[in-house]
Amino acid sequence: MSGSRVVDALAVITVTGMLIATVAMLVANRILPADLPQRGDWEEYSFWAAWVLAMGHAFWRTAPVLQAPRLRRRGRRKPRRRVSCRLPASERGRSVRRRSPLVTQRGAA
Repeated sequence: MSGSRVVDALAVITVTGMLIATVAMLVANRILPADLPQRGDWEEYSFWAAWVLAMGHAFWRTAPVLQAPRLRRRGRRKPRRRVSCRLPASERGRSVRRRSPLVTQRGAA
């Protein structure tokens, strides 16, 4: 087994397996009769059983992921044009600060 397959399976087991196992335990809590001896143990067994099933599925399911064909880029793409925010040549040396047309200049009445 390759390292990437193991890491992928462990990620699925950790995240998805925990959710599946928790839901299985909650379902077992509702389904099991209240007077069942050692009911808490049965709920715990359902949790671990669901997690082991998720682990088996994760290791079985990661095999097709590795066998999928890799997509190659055909040909070279042109680089995207960068949009620049350049000022017009007449304003390059000056300050960019502009006044609002609603503001009047000082001294003008």
